[in-house]
Amino acid sequence: MKNAFILNAYGSAEKIQGYCSGILNYLEKNNISIEKNQMLLFGRALTDLYIGDILLTPKGNRIKIDGFHLYGNRLDFVSIGCTCIIICDAVTEVFTVHTILKLFSNFP
Repeated sequence: MKNAFILNAYGSAEKIQGYCSGILNYLEKNNISIEKNQMLLFGRALTDLYIGDILLTPKGNRIKIDGFHLYGNRLDFVSIGCTCIIICDAVTEVFTVHTILKLFSNFP
């Protein structure tokens, strides 16, 4: 498994944990909403990522990617190095800033 995403902040559309300067304004400006069983991850892609990819947390929880948001647009994939928002399955795990999520499986 390779490193896939470095996390700066995470949470719901209403409550963000971690480094969140300007993130709530970005969510509001771009009308980003999520389902109750989803969460948002904010950070940088360390590899190419696609909808359907599975990320693995440090505690072994799996997170399925449902979408991406970048520069005001919802996308199906992001390239290595992109700073973005990942829309994904919700987990109850508590993360710290700079947590690294691993790529468990890749389904381009």
